[in-house]
Amino acid sequence: MGAEHHRSSFLTRWFPSVGAIDTDRFPPPEQIARYLASRGALVKTGREVEHREMPARVWRAAAEAGFVSTLQLITDEELRSGLIAFDETYPDPDEVVDYVLTFDWIRATR
Repeated sequence: MGAEHHRSSFLTRWFPSVGAIDTDRFPPPEQIARYLASRGALVKTGREVEHREMPARVWRAAAEAGFVSTLQLITDEELRSGLIAFDETYPDPDEVVDYVLTFDWIRATR
């Protein structure tokens, strides 16, 4: 996942520092592709967009449990604030949450 996804992700909506943390943690996909090509690999890249749906209670429980490692890097205060904002937006725990994941993929062969 590239910087575009990190900055605009559903997770970043509730936990604003996640986008910057992930952008700093993971190299841009195009940088990885250039490196692989410089090492003699035949590189193909692309992007896939997935829409995900799940009940709000499921997404909230996953976020609270730290379902992605970046959530373990934010402050307890940001986690609490994000969960409160999420609960205010989705007061019905059975309401379906729809969000998008943007995957940048790289395939390299020699």
